[in-house]
Amino acid sequence: MNWKNTLKTVFSVTGAVIIIFAIMTAYYYEKTPSAAIVVSCDDFPTSLSLAFSTDAVVDRVVNHLQDMISAADSGVINEMGRREGLGPRPVAQKVLPITASSKVPSPVFDQKWKGVDLNLARRLGIYLKTKKLLELRIVGASPSGWRMVAVMKERPQYSPQETGNAPQGGTQCTDFESCANDVAEQTLKVLDHARLLNYYIKLDTEASNRQILELYQNTVVPQSADDFVAWGNAFFALHRYDDALEKYQQALTTDDKYCAARIARGFLYYGRPHGTEILPDLQRAERDFRQGVACDASNKFAQTDLCNTLIREWANTRNAPRQLLVEAQGHCSKALQVDPRFVVAAVNIAYSLYRQGKHRESIEYFDKIAQQYPTDSPLFANYGYFLYLEYLAGNADALAEAVDKTEQAIRLNPENYAAANNLGFFYYEEDDYAKALSYWERADPLQSDNADAVGGRALALFKLGREQEAITAIRKAIALNSHYRDPNFLKANNDWSSKAASDLRELLSKMSS
Repeated sequence: MNWKNTLKTVFSVTGAVIIIFAIMTAYYYEKTPSAAIVVSCDDFPTSLSLAFSTDAVVDRVVNHLQDMISAADSGVINEMGRREGLGPRPVAQKVLPITASSKVPSPVFDQKWKGVDLNLARRLGIYLKTKKLLELRIVGASPSGWRMVAVMKERPQYSPQETGNAPQGGTQCTDFESCANDVAEQTLKVLDHARLLNYYIKLDTEASNRQILELYQNTVVPQSADDFVAWGNAFFALHRYDDALEKYQQALTTDDKYCAARIARGFLYYGRPHGTEILPDLQRAERDFRQGVACDASNKFAQTDLCNTLIREWANTRNAPRQLLVEAQGHCSKALQVDPRFVVAAVNIAYSLYRQGKHRESIEYFDKIAQQYPTDSPLFANYGYFLYLEYLAGNADALAEAVDKTEQAIRLNPENYAAANNLGFFYYEEDDYAKALSYWERADPLQSDNADAVGGRALALFKLGREQEAITAIRKAIALNSHYRDPNFLKANNDWSSKAASDLRELLSKMSS
């Protein structure tokens, strides 16, 4: 009787395990979308000893794929998109559920009975339902590194299609995270290049902009004016201004009423190095921004860009009409009506007031908004600059206060290179040429197309006795903006002091001798 009870118990337990296994298999079969892509990883070569597991490789690839898809489909708008007045970039939706074969809901799933566990049931259910399998492999293992390969297999033939081979360029992996990310991005390019493009646009880094160029050049066929603008924006971010302009022109050829292309082209005219074309460029930017605000008067960026452009036109025109400043103030006021906390517009209003001769009103306005926005670095940089103008107007005590406000701007944002440039001029006035040079060198590396920083650095080098370096620098400044061969213009229009203008005049004479 005992052996019969034992046998009965064994069959009962076995039957229960089989039923549980079948239920779990059926559950995951039903839970898995038929369009799911299951990611797995082969065992590593026996010669390769790594500090991470196959599950870690799978999880990294899956997580990056999911993060890219979520970012691509999100409502995030990058800085250029906001400026152009665009909403979230649309993507043709595809269902791309990504499932990791390694992910286990609970440690209980790893408990084995006669070599069988519930994780096996989970994987079986998933594999039975899915049509696409993404297999990862580590290949080419050597003491110097290895490579990661991704292969897609699809039912019914399961013919392998390579979707990723990292790192690109034929080198070798030295860490698994960067290679896993690389493979994931190459794979998404095969699965849904529109989503990958959107991810790169929203990422908005130097590396992502290079990837955008690669996609448009080799994979994506532009379908609309929006594509040409996105392509141009990537060129613009990489300082390839002629290429960017060509793409904006193509966008307008496709749709001459496309506002985003007008604003993008205006921003290019406004921001590119000008040489002798500074005033014509500003006038081109003005025309485009006027069309931009005509398209959408509620675009605070377009209103402020037009305001900025009119102010710069005034600064670069001899005997410029005051009306330019009045109109600039009006456009920045409209931007503030849209967003009362848009500080850059408030700063420009203070600027235009000062340039209209309303000095006290301007300084009082700066003091007011500085109290409202005590953590805004550009605001304090501009506040310091107008205190410096008070110093140029004869208030000797204002220079120390200008330095204090501008140093505050640097403390709030160590990468405020405009503030660093201004401090170069302020310390130059205090005859501290070494400190002035240090700030101009701080401003110059990421603003190498800023003629003011380059010209200022030339002055400091000259005063420190480094004449040949100074001549090289002032030649570069003149190439960026021809006004830097005219000290009188810089004094009248660019707020150079009599001291700086006189020293520049002497440096120019050395250059021509």
